[in-house]
Amino acid sequence: MTTKHEQVLKLEWKEATAGGNIDHITVGLNPQILTCVKSACTVKIQLTQTIEPSQTPFKIGFYIIKSDGTNYPHLVVNKSDIVIQTQNFIAAPTNELDIRLSSAAQYIIIPCCSLPQQERKFTLTLSVETIDPDPTFLIAVPLNFLWISANYTGKWEGPSAGGCANYPSFLQNTQLLIKVGKPILNLSFIQNSKLEQESSVIDILSARKATFENSSNSANSSNSALTSNTPNTARRATATATNSATTRANLAMIPKKEIEPEKKPTRLIVFLLQSHEPSLLDTLGTYILQFSNNHNNQISAVSRRDVVAKSTFNSKRGASVAIDLLSSKLIPPKNGIYNFFAIPCTFDPGYENTFQLIAFTDGSPGSITFQKIEQTNTINHE
Repeated sequence: MTTKHEQVLKLEWKEATAGGNIDHITVGLNPQILTCVKSACTVKIQLTQTIEPSQTPFKIGFYIIKSDGTNYPHLVVNKSDIVIQTQNFIAAPTNELDIRLSSAAQYIIIPCCSLPQQERKFTLTLSVETIDPDPTFLIAVPLNFLWISANYTGKWEGPSAGGCANYPSFLQNTQLLIKVGKPILNLSFIQNSKLEQESSVIDILSARKATFENSSNSANSSNSALTSNTPNTARRATATATNSATTRANLAMIPKKEIEPEKKPTRLIVFLLQSHEPSLLDTLGTYILQFSNNHNNQISAVSRRDVVAKSTFNSKRGASVAIDLLSSKLIPPKNGIYNFFAIPCTFDPGYENTFQLIAFTDGSPGSITFQKIEQTNTINHE
């Protein structure tokens, strides 16, 4: 007797998470779903948009990339990262693909519309039939819901295109105060299935990954790749009552009561994205600063000792920087709140472009806010 394993995730493209397809730098802001299977198998993935009577369907599709094993969203996604994708983005209620997943890897599914700012609710359904009754045979976790995040959209133009810290005009760039608050909610995924005991889906993913990494009988190269089967929209997987049972696991993010979380954030990650076409990309990066007096006004002077982290400047679509919140070199939080200043910039002055800055933490979420600092005074740097 076979068991049908099915995961149904109800998600939404809304505001910042309506990132559009790979032709847009914001593709990595779409919801991302980390998935793995217990053993190699063919999985049907169906993306269905919710269309109200007064609406017309958007062109929808999805990409699949390899996970780097960190369980973080991949906010910077390049075409070279894509392992497989739906053949086309189609203006239809559903777009689907049958794919073969390897048991030795974890994958990230990125469902999206063809254009940014196309907001709509959608359902992602993953299903497979196997003889293995284990309800955790197929796991899918919406990564974008695991961390608290904030984003800011700005523009380098005129005097605010000040270049990096090598130039006197550096502090003319946009200055942002980032407040990172202590966690107040323990948010966890509840899996409504026939599990004998409650287990964190991330723990299951991590344990499964470790099992395959430590196994002496690793999968051969022919089974480690992700391959596509020809989709057949007329065919649907069905199971009869006599030879199949269905396990349906709906994942929902349910906030529990306000209690001390099990894991406090240990890192603040800041991504800087720019909007030009690849042929016009500028060299960019971000400086993260802290000051001992915890002020929240315009930075009028800065020295090297104020810089707690900076990203490597590059001419790609984005650059990231991570701050170790457990570092003894940081100024301790005041009333549970860390204050950081972010200064996103291009390497040389005068390059005008629109940018987006995104910040998020690992661990249990608290709060992150961006506040633009109004610049009114003469500024210098050491």
